Amino acid sequence: KNTKEYINKYKKRFKSLVIPYLFWSLLGIFTITIFTTIHPEQNFFYTGIIKGYSIPDFIKMFLHPIPTQLWFVRNLFALVILSPVIYFLIKHLKFYIVGALLIAWFIEVEFYANGFRSVAFYFTGAYIGINNIKITNLKISKTYIILPIIWFLLVLIKTHLKINGDESLLTLSLLHKASVLFGIASIWTNYDLIFKDNITIKPKMFAIFKYSFFIYIFHDPLLTVIKNWLYFSYGESESTLFIIYIIAPIITLVIVLSTGRSIKMYIPKLYKIITGNR
Repeated sequence: KNTKEYINKYKKRFKSLVIPYLFWSLLGIFTITIFTTIHPEQNFFYTGIIKGYSIPDFIKMFLHPIPTQLWFVRNLFALVILSPVIYFLIKHLKFYIVGALLIAWFIEVEFYANGFRSVAFYFTGAYIGINNIKITNLKISKTYIILPIIWFLLVLIKTHLKINGDESLLTLSLLHKASVLFGIASIWTNYDLIFKDNITIKPKMFAIFKYSFFIYIFHDPLLTVIKNWLYFSYGESESTLFIIYIIAPIITLVIVLSTGRSIKMYIPKLYKIITGNR
């Protein structure tokens, strides 16, 4: 690729990644400021009161934003900047570099422990794109139903070990990594089984799917606020915690979808800006 292509790519990614990242980071700071000012005695957030924060503290909040899910957008743009280097490495080292990074991710080497967990997956996606591998041509059969069963068992085993105080961080880490891989495969394959030829469910679900990025970008810290408000209002007994665990995400989803739909309907330009034109 030539320099002009990369410049155009950077301009597009600035609009689709950096602008939404800055907007939602600022909204997170604004939200926590409002809540901790009005109710300083109530810990709606995990970050505490931000009064007296210095400029370096606020810069740190942009690198580690209040909406914690923004780590993905942050890392993705960093990898986009490095895309010429990544392209060069894949072209010359081929799958060896991808395989090495996947192994390094799986065994949790120090490089990944410092926040570079996205690298292996970005390289994998880049390798697939550069080599024009048609993964969408994979034939999905009903035998793939075994994948979510294995996924569920891995999560169940990991949760059981953690609850019972298993101190083996390596075991927990390996189970977590295996569950991530099986989770990706499960959702990808079983999505096709459920939706691909289902003319009844597909249109209804797609009405929600088109807001997927808005849901991802807006659900937190809203979910945290709702959960902590419910804890504060109704206590933290075992039964209450279970009910809140179920209903808090539902309340969050309803609010997020209603907000997203309203913004898209009445202020479409704003919706395009804050979602990167998604």
